[in-house]
Amino acid sequence: MEKLLSKQMWQGIGAVFAAIGLVISVVQLAKPEQAAKQSTPEPTQQPTPEPTQQQTPRPRGNISVGGDGSSNCVNVGNGNNCTISAAPVIEDQDSLGIGTTWPVSLGCDGGTTVAAMQHDVAPERVRRDPLKDIRVLLTKQHAAAYGRANLSVSLTAKVGTVVQIDNLKPIFYRDKKQVQPKWVYDPMGGCGGSYARIFALNLDTHGWKDLGVVNNDGESVPATKNISAAQLGPRFHVSHDQPAVIVVQSHVCAGYHECGVELTYSTGGHTYKRILGTSSAPFRSAGAPIQETPVWTFMDGEDTTKLHRADTTTAPTFC
Repeated sequence: MEKLLSKQMWQGIGAVFAAIGLVISVVQLAKPEQAAKQSTPEPTQQPTPEPTQQQTPRPRGNISVGGDGSSNCVNVGNGNNCTISAAPVIEDQDSLGIGTTWPVSLGCDGGTTVAAMQHDVAPERVRRDPLKDIRVLLTKQHAAAYGRANLSVSLTAKVGTVVQIDNLKPIFYRDKKQVQPKWVYDPMGGCGGSYARIFALNLDTHGWKDLGVVNNDGESVPATKNISAAQLGPRFHVSHDQPAVIVVQSHVCAGYHECGVELTYSTGGHTYKRILGTSSAPFRSAGAPIQETPVWTFMDGEDTTKLHRADTTTAPTFC
């Protein structure tokens, strides 16, 4: 059963915006109240289990996700929402719990758009759900993130256990030069900026760079107790009292891409791997379409339960 974390747990998390690439921000958090179930990993030499992607229902009203590096989250109209990730559950035989949320960011996310592909649901059939983000529902039906998207990975450990996070790297399953979505959903909202520990990977070029702790304008800022500049490896640990969230923000301007993330960690003298986003259930992203594509959104003053035709698009924002 999916559970919500207390809002105190998410201090230090805001909307992470970067100019290029697949972005990974590492944020240390407060102790979670509850956890959500995940599969048990196998040692490195054993086959890797398929992860279960967990999604969190959208809370209503004003939700403060303040603290170092964040902004207030306000759930207003036109599809904007506030999202709090589910906490991971730790099974008896495992030491690390993992929970995921895709493609919306934690906190305020009024900017993530999704592209419904040719065989996805028609926009006229989509209805607003007050407890579920339409973007999450569409991606479960194989829609792709359009331009930017966010994969939030929550990490915690069994009581009395310390887990070292050794490495995190993207896995590329498919790159297609051209894409033509059927239609695009745009919430047409906006949120304040924030800062975080960022790694940038451009899906168009597969380029990788550690940017350190920067704000959404790309400017360096000092590290804090909630946002660490430490490298992954011996200096980066997760425990029950000191969990963490890793935010992977993808950015693509051209073509169609399917990818995943490989997480490597160590505990009790053994090394393990988890694959988030498999070749059969990848994280999908789309860039500029071959031709103009219709944009749909929820509108105030109209029937707010239905999508309405708003505009056309020839490329994602910021491309």
